[in-house]
Amino acid sequence: MMDEQLEPNQAKEMIKGQTDSLDSSFHLSYNMVLNLLRVEDQNPLKMIARSFLQFQNTRKAPRIQTQLEEVQAQRDAMDGTIRDTKGVSHRPNSDAQRG
Repeated sequence: MMDEQLEPNQAKEMIKGQTDSLDSSFHLSYNMVLNLLRVEDQNPLKMIARSFLQFQNTRKAPRIQTQLEEVQAQRDAMDGTIRDTKGVSHRPNSDAQRG
């Protein structure tokens, strides 16, 4: 591949193209926790806090919070009316459901 001539469009696509997502598959096993507890300098909580998975989760938190607030606003805007496929509206009788 190194001796082949690369077309300018191909080089541009390689440099400016989309990157693949890198997702962490880190998980702290029971044995890892026991080994960390043996070492005085290490703490399992410290290891989790410094992991790439925690970094990714912390970075996603604001977006997830925004999505949660949007869904809660949609839920609060609902009036409790159920519409069937024919467009007929009815409100469920909460007394009938209790008995």
